[in-house]
Amino acid sequence: GSGKSLCFLLPVLTAAYTQNNNETASSSLILFPTKALAQDQYKKLLLILQIHPSLREKIRPGIIDGDVPHDQRRENAKNCNIILTNPDTLHAAMLPAWKRIYKELLG
Repeated sequence: GSGKSLCFLLPVLTAAYTQNNNETASSSLILFPTKALAQDQYKKLLLILQIHPSLREKIRPGIIDGDVPHDQRRENAKNCNIILTNPDTLHAAMLPAWKRIYKELLG
């Protein structure tokens, strides 16, 4: 590839990795125009973590989209610090339930 993915991913990875444990937890929400693109970028992110296992202790990616079961969405929102999603899921599932389910992620 030409490195387009790394242009936005490196700052997100850096923020997640350098976050001090004493700081208030923060997460990155990355929007992709389609579920397929989000899934593709998630696979690339997992490959980076596979190649560099030391990153896994601080970088916890997850997907929230229509293909992910609701219970897993809640787990991802609670435990992941990098969330990949799309505008449809954000609008239809996350924003209507943000106070109930996604408050920690979006609050």
